[in-house]
Amino acid sequence: MRTLLYFAYGSNMHAPRLRERTPSCEPYAVARLPGYRLCFNKRSNDPSDRSGKCNIVVSDSEDAEVLGVVYRFEVAEKVALDRAEGDGYAQVSLEVQAAVGGLGVYCYHARDTHVDDSLTPYAWYKELVVQGARGHRLPDHYIDFLDSHPAIDDHDVRRASVHFRLATKPT
Repeated sequence: MRTLLYFAYGSNMHAPRLRERTPSCEPYAVARLPGYRLCFNKRSNDPSDRSGKCNIVVSDSEDAEVLGVVYRFEVAEKVALDRAEGDGYAQVSLEVQAAVGGLGVYCYHARDTHVDDSLTPYAWYKELVVQGARGHRLPDHYIDFLDSHPAIDDHDVRRASVHFRLATKPT
């Protein structure tokens, strides 16, 4: 069975969220992506969702890095993840640093056509990201960074409720 390594840095860090899309996924390593910064500036694929989703952006800052989780899952499940991420994200191959050394992974970053720096994440989306970071024991300073980001309430109460319930599932 062929597997691949995927670097999750946003809501897919939360294992229950990713398992909805790739049932075979298993955490492989906590990793860092040096030379990038995390933004919540990716426009949603859903026109009713006017919030920001996570994105990675190249940074000139020497201490810039994005922390996340490398998952392994079956290649056949990638189609479902691509569909869930939508055409607003492009796939990229990168090397991340983990305790086991450098790992070649793939991840998604927002296409320029889907970036809007005025966006703010919904509270439920930010909670999925924060819970994913907590569940994989990312450093406290990084969890604090994620948790301190502003968030807004989702006007769609049903959608918010579904996602908040998902965020409370243990990783």
